[in-house]
Amino acid sequence: MKRYDEITKEIRKIAKELLENNKVEKVIGFGKGLILDEITPIFISKVEDVDRLEFTPEAENSLAKYLLNYKGRNVAIVAKPCDSRAIASYLSENLINRDEVKIIGIN
Repeated sequence: MKRYDEITKEIRKIAKELLENNKVEKVIGFGKGLILDEITPIFISKVEDVDRLEFTPEAENSLAKYLLNYKGRNVAIVAKPCDSRAIASYLSENLINRDEVKIIGIN
């Protein structure tokens, strides 16, 4: 679980930096849901909410689809390899603009 804690810490650090420097208006990531221990997509737009971001083995959903809701806006997204492939597809089809998306890659 230590590896996931380190990834979570790094995601939070990057998200905080992007929001503080007004590089993005929203971060699309994972966080705790309404059900105990459920990990679900969350959308952060305030620096003080960055600590809600989590990355665990339960972070299974693809977040890439949410980018389509933010076309024309600067956003960051936590991207696993499957999300990265979807993002590449969206870029090739001109569904999103690369200049508007900051990718926080998870290996």
